[in-house]
Amino acid sequence: MNFVWIIAFLIVGAGVGNARSEDGVILNDSKWSVLDRIESVRRSYINVNIAIGTNTPAFDEYAFNLMINGAERLRSSWELKSVPPLSVKNITFDAIAMKYGVKGEISTEDGRFNWQFADNALWIFDDKEYTPRSFEFKKDELQRLKKIASKITAKQAEDLARHYLHAIGLTEQGLQLLEPPRVSSYGFADSDGTEHHLPIFDIKWSMPGYDDPAPGVRFDISGITGGVAHYANTSTKLPKAPLPTNYLDMLEILPPTNSAQRLGLKPWPHK
Repeated sequence: MNFVWIIAFLIVGAGVGNARSEDGVILNDSKWSVLDRIESVRRSYINVNIAIGTNTPAFDEYAFNLMINGAERLRSSWELKSVPPLSVKNITFDAIAMKYGVKGEISTEDGRFNWQFADNALWIFDDKEYTPRSFEFKKDELQRLKKIASKITAKQAEDLARHYLHAIGLTEQGLQLLEPPRVSSYGFADSDGTEHHLPIFDIKWSMPGYDDPAPGVRFDISGITGGVAHYANTSTKLPKAPLPTNYLDMLEILPPTNSAQRLGLKPWPHK
């Protein structure tokens, strides 16, 4: 079977907003400390060679709280009922310190749901059970999905994408997104040329003034569940949490004193 993808490649992005519980109550951020077994749920595969310094307990605590609260706000805002409230008891995480903030990710224990952060912003979410990567280049899965009719139309998928964007406190105007978005369905073609559309829609907004692929916002909306399979926010206007004033002290490094240090931001010990 020769696969001809109607949507060829995913680009990535996420956001922040006020979270509410299912009964509409505004949620307060949680505060976890090293006493809550943060280190016990850490993974260790991110390339530390690109970090500005070795993690310290103070940074780990800061990064963990920033990420888990951002992920929990999205979970609650999108009413991900299959995901219980996030805590050290049901997630794994990793984080490194970068010049402009935290780079890391949080995943549920089973690996199905994943939240990624960069420069102190949540910019990617994946539901790996429905994301296009769950069926891309997988013959059996493609044959299964082509038999499932979508429960929503392309227009309804676009409306849902807007709903999910607004639910996390973001707007098309605030992110400077071009209208209308590009809306397509995923699909493939058999060797005889027969095309099949799959029950998942791709909604992509771009920003003005950029060549393709331009930064923007992308949603993959499942036609089976109506939920978000993939979300990526690469808008240059994505709100980011400000760095704490003690960020360098937290990492036990001194401010740069010359151009070379300022460019590389290499760690060195206090004297």
